[in-house]
Amino acid sequence: MTDSNMLIEKIKSCGFTLEHFAKKIGLTRQGLHKKIYNKSEFKQSEIEKISILLNLDSKQEKDIFFANNVDY
Repeated sequence: MTDSNMLIEKIKSCGFTLEHFAKKIGLTRQGLHKKIYNKSEFKQSEIEKISILLNLDSKQEKDIFFANNVDY
């Protein structure tokens, strides 16, 4: 599951709005919202793009995209 809060925090700290970030990774704002809040899953290719745009290291990537316990 995606750690929604951690991902949103990282997106904003990198200076992106959710709408602009969604476009950068090839999604609509609504599509990104569904994926952030675990209504659908991120594809591996999307995770790779996000990791590059947000300059995530492997631990951050794991913590964000493969979280076991998350709050919504």
